[in-house]
Order: sequence, then C-alpha cells, then structure tokens
Amino acid sequence: MASLNFWYIENLARFRDEGVALANLAARVDWIEVGPQRIDADGRVIVDFTLEVGTRIYEARLRYPTTFPLSPPIVGSRDGSANWSRHQYQGGDLCLEYRADNWTPEVLGAQVVESAYRLLAGENPSPGVRAEVPSAHVGSVGQRLRGSHSRFVLTRDSQAVLAELIPGLGFNGIARRFSFGLTGNVRLMSEAVLPDGRAWADATLPASDYNDLLDEAMHVRHLSDKEDLPIDLDKVAFNEAMVQLGVPAEARVVVLLKDFNFKAYRIFDDEVHALAVMGAPPARPRLTAAHVALSLKQVAVIGCGSLGSKVATSLARCGVRSFVLVDDDIFTPDNLVRHDLDWRSVGLHKVDALASRLKWVQPGAAVTVRRSKLGGQESATTSESIIASIAGSDLVIDATGVPETGNLLVLLRERVQVPILWGEVFAGGIGGLVARQRPGQEPSIGLMRRAIDNWFAEHDVRAEDLAVPEEPYARRTGEQVFVADDGDVSTIASAMTRLAVDTLLERSPSHFLHSIYLIGMAPEGPFTQAFDTRPIYLPEVDESQETQIMTKAEHEEAVAMLANMFGQDVVQ
Repeated sequence: MASLNFWYIENLARFRDEGVALANLAARVDWIEVGPQRIDADGRVIVDFTLEVGTRIYEARLRYPTTFPLSPPIVGSRDGSANWSRHQYQGGDLCLEYRADNWTPEVLGAQVVESAYRLLAGENPSPGVRAEVPSAHVGSVGQRLRGSHSRFVLTRDSQAVLAELIPGLGFNGIARRFSFGLTGNVRLMSEAVLPDGRAWADATLPASDYNDLLDEAMHVRHLSDKEDLPIDLDKVAFNEAMVQLGVPAEARVVVLLKDFNFKAYRIFDDEVHALAVMGAPPARPRLTAAHVALSLKQVAVIGCGSLGSKVATSLARCGVRSFVLVDDDIFTPDNLVRHDLDWRSVGLHKVDALASRLKWVQPGAAVTVRRSKLGGQESATTSESIIASIAGSDLVIDATGVPETGNLLVLLRERVQVPILWGEVFAGGIGGLVARQRPGQEPSIGLMRRAIDNWFAEHDVRAEDLAVPEEPYARRTGEQVFVADDGDVSTIASAMTRLAVDTLLERSPSHFLHSIYLIGMAPEGPFTQAFDTRPIYLPEVDESQETQIMTKAEHEEAVAMLANMFGQDVVQ
C-alpha cells in the first residue's frame, strides 16, 4: 500500500525555503518573533512564533501537515485552547485566506503567518475595540451537521406546511424516526392534523415496513412575538416551558418556529436532546421533463436476480412507479456479491424484498409480486394469473437468461402488443447482450435470436462458450474459474435501463439506432477490448401472420358456440 513519506525529507529544498521565508519575514517586520523549527510526536514540522497586535501578544504555532505541500499549514494557539477570532474552527485553528479550498502548493508558510496577522489586526484595530473582518468561508450543510447524532429533516412538503403556519398556532402529528445504529438517527414530519382540521401526510416518505422505523408523537408550534424559544434543556425547566406553550404531555418530538428559525427537540424520560435541523434544499430538476411520463408506466420484470434487481431499482429512480415482479427464488447470503439487495433481505423471497426496496426508492410505488417461476412447474391457474399480470404492462423485461422464459414471452408477444426487452451477462463477465422487440418495429423474437446466433457463427464464437452454467455468470478454463462481478452485471443492467427508458418514452428518433447490442467488458470471445460494443443488424420487419381460413359454415358454427356460451346474440 502506498503512503506519504515525510515531505521535508523528500524535498529538502522546500524545507530550506520554508525556514528562509520565515526568517526573512521576522527580519522585515516588527510584529513577529519566530522560534526554532521542531518535529512533534507525529512527525510534523512545528514552528512556534509570537505575534504582537497592538498591546496584545499571541503565543502561536505554525504546523505543517504531513501532507504538505498538498495541503496548507495551520496557524493556531500553541496549546489549541485559546479563542482568538470569529474566524476559528473548533479546536482552535484559524480560518485564513489560504485554505484547503483555494490552496496552491506554491504558497509558503510565511504567507500563511502573514494572513493570520492581517486577520487578528483587522479584528483588533485598537485596544478594547473589536471589528468585523469579512469572511470568505462558506460552510456546507454536511460540515454543520457532521457533529450531530440526532437530526430532524424537513422535506419540501413538510417545510411548505410549516411556512403556512400562523404565529401563535400549533398542531399535533407524527414524527417518523429512521435509525442507523451507532451512526445516528433521523426524524421527519410524517403526518399531522393541521390547525384547520385538515389531515396531512408526507407522500414523499416510504412506508414503515422495516424494524428500524419508529413513529413518535409530535407537536409543532409557530411561536408568537410574546413567546420565546426554550433556553434551558434541563428536563424540569424544559417541561415547564412546554406547558406554557400548550405542548401536549404525550409529545415526544417538539418542533418550534421563531423568526424563520426551526428548532427541534426529543423528550426522553430523564433528559431533553436538541435535534440538528436540516432544511429542505432548493428545488432543482434532476430528471428531464419527459421522465414525468414514466410515472404512468407499468414494467414487468421477469427474474429478480442480480440483473433484474438492478434494472428494477434503476427504473424506479428514473420515475417508474408501477411494477410486476415475477420470481420464485429466495435471497441468500451468496447473492450479496452481485444483487441490489443487502443482508436485511436474506431469507426472503426476492420479489418481496425487491418490492420493499422499490418502495424505499420510489415511495408510493405500486408493486405486484408473484412468487412463481414463469414457465416453471406451477398450476395452470398460477400461470394464467402471472401472464395476465404481465400482459397489462407497458414493457416486459426478461432478466432470467433462461430460454424457456423467452419462449413463453414469444407467445405472449403474439397475443399482446407489448414491447419486450431482454439482457444477458456472458459467462466470466467478458460482456453481455441487450435487446428489445417492439411491435411493428423489430422482426419476431425468433428471428432476432436467429440473427444473434448467425452473428456468433460469423465471428467463430460458440454460443455455449458464452452461456451461463450452473454457477451463475461463471466459466472454467482448466482449473481456473472466472466469475462476473458486480461491476460486470451492473454494466449490462445500466444498458438495459437506458434501453428500457428509451422504449417507455417512445423516443422518436430513438437514442438507439439498433435493437441488439453486444457489449464487451474484456478482450475475450468476440470482443477486442473493454466497452467494445457491437450492434447486430436485423432484417426488415415482416408482421404478416398466417391465419387459418374458415369456410362460411365453420365461421357460423363457431359464432353460434360463442353465442350459446355467453347466453346472448353475438354480432357476426
């Protein structure tokens, strides 16, 4: 493993330049005394120095990090405890003109010391007088919250509700807690009864179907001009303040608004904790306007293994809100290497666990699950139900890699005008295939498969060398076994998702000039290099179908049989 060596040993010239620059600074100005350089216990170069600003003396130190000159040296008090400036980090380091966000290796430590003097002299222009020095530091929300264990997050929906709350009014509701173990926990406003009696619920939150969720009684109040935020978190004093504000005794989470500030608290049996409040970020589009149409589409995913789970989750992120999932398999620990699910789903049917996953990604999604194998040894009634569910979809995705499934979908395609998309990951992860068949735009699936087989034959590649054996996505060369990893499967899943979105949006012209693509991920088989993409050309579409010709008498006989079954006249 590579590591950084001591910079002052690797670059003696820079080490010398740093010392010379500090000595020259001390000779040029009368407000600094520079002490000798030394090495601390962690191998960092330290220079103690004294700054004189007016009548005040600052005992400071300049510390060169081990990553210098890739990152700036640091100025602070020698013991790290002094509070000198409004521009100071927790721990005592000064926030100066030269920072990590604008640092260049050409800057010398002496220049950083000069910056420290300008800051302290600017804030202390004369004895007993304090002045404000403009700040160029812009802290992020992440920086502000990284020291907080418990947080209260406002979504755009909940923040809009709070923005309409009139001062002096409040309401009761439910705060939903998401627990992340030792990392911390997050609470959000889940539902409420507003002051005008309206019931409100945040539709952007997922359903509560995991054990790490907890709903807690909550009270929200917009304080009037005569009401103040609590200043004492002592349990007794806090409870007295809440009684004065009319907060119900059963409330465990309290959210207070005052002068456009949000404060949140969690009341425990013996103490009160302040929650760090995170406001909703400004709204900005993250998908194109065309993606809105995906919320009205239904996608059937046949096979919810590694490939199908990734495609389904990605489509949910793209905006699809209705799914039919078909698979009879159980999620096991061995599936963790490639699947989109995690340990929380081990032992569950993949369709059930994936349905929950989709609802966490796309709250409010409608997911129909079928714990069955399409084309498997199921009852005729079960097969009928599965096919009926699939037939109502706007797109069918075959992620099984099993020919029998594809054969059934061929029959479905003949009955229902629904696009079908399928993908495969080749053994060993050397590449994969994505393809789609749209009614009236591509030839039959049978002809498309024949085109694929012909392409392999023309390139001296045997289909059986690319097929997946008993060990998923693996192939054996002598004693060595090559297995496709998560990156290989994800590459094909990503291509399938893009092809699926293009199909669902009915883009014209399509982003894909061809309907079959072979995607290489290694210089093996038919591929010369990674990301070697080969389209397969298809013959012209021929949608003509042979129909059985009936005589007039046979036609009348069939119509009469139907009329008899329906018990009414059938129009001939």
